Amino acid sequence: MAQPDHGRRDRKDLRVRVERVPFDRIADAHRRIEAGATTGKLVLDLRTT
Repeated sequence: MAQPDHGRRDRKDLRVRVERVPFDRIADAHRRIEAGATTGKLVLDLRTT
């Protein structure tokens, strides 16, 4: 039985821009999102170093 192709012949790579934002800059990140001044994804960094 043949396996389905799932469009792999026309497959394109998807690239997403990800920016890590330190917790103490969360207000700035929120303003940028609300203003539409960012593309991609912002990730909140909760690590304490």
